Amino acid sequence: MSNATNINTFSLTPGIALGEPFDYLTSLGMKQWSESTKKLGDELFTGGINSLRMFLERLETRVEVSGRKSLCKVYGKSLFTEYGIIFVEECKDNAKKYFAQDKQGNIKTSRDVQLSQWMIVCIKQ
Repeated sequence: MSNATNINTFSLTPGIALGEPFDYLTSLGMKQWSESTKKLGDELFTGGINSLRMFLERLETRVEVSGRKSLCKVYGKSLFTEYGIIFVEECKDNAKKYFAQDKQGNIKTSRDVQLSQWMIVCIKQ
């Protein structure tokens, strides 16, 4: 019997299969970036309740497919279903972990840091 670690590469979506940062120097890494940061839709979100509901549903689907579910909880509260009870200060405090720096002042690279950047780009489009 081999001492090699068994790696379970089965996942419901490709974005969940890897637990490490994506390599953007590869074709696969660039495809993952392109698909994950696509616009959520052609309709503009007006801020009305129906528009907000549509935006959250589309974003939640993108999050699940891209493997970003870990980013969508703030102190255990879901950004999609409990957004009304999450304070801005909690969001800011929670976001700090994605911008931790090393001794040289560079942002420490992790998969969650990459995924948070994907979500920012996706939302801004």
